[in-house]
Amino acid sequence: MLHKATQTMMAFLMSLVLLGMLQGVESFQPMITVVGKSRILDPMTTSLFAGIAAPIREPTIIEEDLLDEEEDDYDELVDGLTERLEAMEGLWFSDDFYGKHGREWVQVSSRLVGASATSAMVAVKVTGDPHVPSGCVTWQTACWPTQGISVGAQIQIRENPQDPDGFSWLPGELTLINQKQILLSCSYGPGMTSTGTFHKQEEDEEEEDSFA
Repeated sequence: MLHKATQTMMAFLMSLVLLGMLQGVESFQPMITVVGKSRILDPMTTSLFAGIAAPIREPTIIEEDLLDEEEDDYDELVDGLTERLEAMEGLWFSDDFYGKHGREWVQVSSRLVGASATSAMVAVKVTGDPHVPSGCVTWQTACWPTQGISVGAQIQIRENPQDPDGFSWLPGELTLINQKQILLSCSYGPGMTSTGTFHKQEEDEEEEDSFA
């Protein structure tokens, strides 16, 4: 009887030990990530790896090549835009846009407009007239023009040269014929349009001859 009681007691103690081990295993339940048909442990979600930062991985050769290609594409885009801006900026003149005032010179440059900071073209008078004197903006575009395509423009006018507050803007269109020629039209009303051509100063022209 004593031997049987001892065996019963030992079996009871073993069951307690096994129960404790099972509870310990259940308290450690790592999250399992399913990838395809395989099941792998996610080390960052288990208590064993908690608090351990993931190692910093260096980019592979393929990733470095992709980054270099993206940087090269960006540099080409910036260089191309810079070349277009530089090709258009500078001194321009028109012999027919300003009517009886004859030839007038303007300084064309780029600027950013709108919330999206779109590139646009602005012309400031170098030689002016009583209506719109030198130093004033004479026309500006809504965006940067593409050759052969018309873009919206605004032309500044003043009917009364004696009125310092008489400046206003009229709608118009600008067409880039080529990098040396611009066609500008101004709408005064229904069926009333004035058109003129602007020419870019050649690099070999002397400035003193330009304004003669």
